Amino acid sequence: MKEIRKGSKASIGENPKWDLATGDVKLKAEEVATSSGKDMLRTCINYELQPLTLQVLNIGLPEHWKLDLHQSLAAEGADKYTYTDGEGFSHTFIKYPGEGNRYYDTEGAGLTLDSSAETITDESGNRLKFENGRLKQITEANTAVVKNITYDAGGLIKRVTRGNSAIEYNYSDGILQTITCKTNGNTIRQLKLCYAGGHLAEIR
Repeated sequence: MKEIRKGSKASIGENPKWDLATGDVKLKAEEVATSSGKDMLRTCINYELQPLTLQVLNIGLPEHWKLDLHQSLAAEGADKYTYTDGEGFSHTFIKYPGEGNRYYDTEGAGLTLDSSAETITDESGNRLKFENGRLKQITEANTAVVKNITYDAGGLIKRVTRGNSAIEYNYSDGILQTITCKTNGNTIRQLKLCYAGGHLAEIR
């Protein structure tokens, strides 16, 4: 059971990260995974001190909270894209003359974007596939593992799958209530999110 208490780093999350450019603080509050093995899946709930600005996403969580799968890709004019990763950090891609639909990240992290396919690839060949700005598929280069993400009609993440493993997200009135890890259709673990006054109060 994990209670969310303001000002208590131990109860809020692990491995806090500070963005020196913005003064923002990002924390991992809770992580859950299916059983170990080749089809293992993992997901986590993150907290961000500054309000999130993922316009293309329906988060399903109170302000400042997000899942690691809440990643977005948005066009910023004709020759610029912004990618928001699973921890909430933003990456800018710009287009070089003569490169067609190919964009490069300005931080020099070795990420490239194919805007026509909405795909970001790193130097190792790992790929993130987006659809309408939302993360749709993750492909790991070394293992050829593919993780597929599905959304409901309202844009909320409903399920992520990898082989025989799945993580399912259940909502009530558009707010995330449970995260259920399954292997071969059997429930391995479930997280329940509890709210008070419109705020996330407890994860158990």
